[in-house]
Formats: sequence, structure tokens, C-alpha cells
Amino acid sequence: MPSHFPRIEGMIIRKLFLERNAIMKKVNVYVIGGVGHGELGNYYKLLLEYKEVTKFIEGKIKEETTPNRCIITGIIKAVEILKEPVNLTIHITTPIGIKAAKKGKGVNYDLVNRLLILLNKKGCNTNFEYWHSNAEQLRNLIKDKK
Repeated sequence: MPSHFPRIEGMIIRKLFLERNAIMKKVNVYVIGGVGHGELGNYYKLLLEYKEVTKFIEGKIKEETTPNRCIITGIIKAVEILKEPVNLTIHITTPIGIKAAKKGKGVNYDLVNRLLILLNKKGCNTNFEYWHSNAEQLRNLIKDKK
């Protein structure tokens, strides 16, 4: 005869998970990155937004890299700043290889895996929003709130 305890236990765990999410702060991170020559160089720029508070962060990457690696580095920098678990929405212009990294694959596996470990360590519930056709709007949003 099957036991109903696993079902009840699962329901309790789900309820606790939903309650935890309901009280967690909601944070948005908007990230762009790129490679350049001369003074601009390789960079990331991001906005960390919680309620009405916005923090602008930018950084340069010295080694030769790609735009996606710049974006991933920016996301890592944003997550490192978080002081508690949050419901985190990361707004970026293009996918960064999360699915491939979860399978141990991908061009940027090293950085994406580092990001996934950090998100897990920080206890964040993470959602990625891709601004495929709105990349210019994302750039302008970051530039305007700088």
C-alpha cells in the first residue's frame, strides 16, 4: 500500500518554498558589455535596482575577451554585491549559455559555471530576461540611469 506521506511532505516543502519566495526582496540587474579598442576597451556596465534605489557599476576587463564574457563578468560582479538571498531578474541582450553550462558544456562554461555556483551559494531565485530585439533600449536604460 503506497504511503501518502511523500505527497504531503512534498506539499509542505512547496508551501515553504513559496512562502520564502514571497518575502524575498525583488532585485533587477540590467547588464551590457562589449569589446572595444583604445580608451573604451573591454567593459561591462550594469544597474542593480531594488525598489527605488539604483546602483550603477562599470568595469574594464584587461584580457582579450568576447562581449558575452564581458556580460557574464558583469553579472558575477552584481551577484557578489548581494548581501542576502533575493528574487533576481537579470536583464541581458543575449543568452549566455546557461543550459549548456548545466550540462558541463559551452564556450563560456568556466564563467557561467562560476556564476551558477555563486547564485546557488547566495540562495538567489534567478530569472533571465533577454532583450533580443531591444538591445539599444537596454543600453539607453543603463546610460540614462548612470
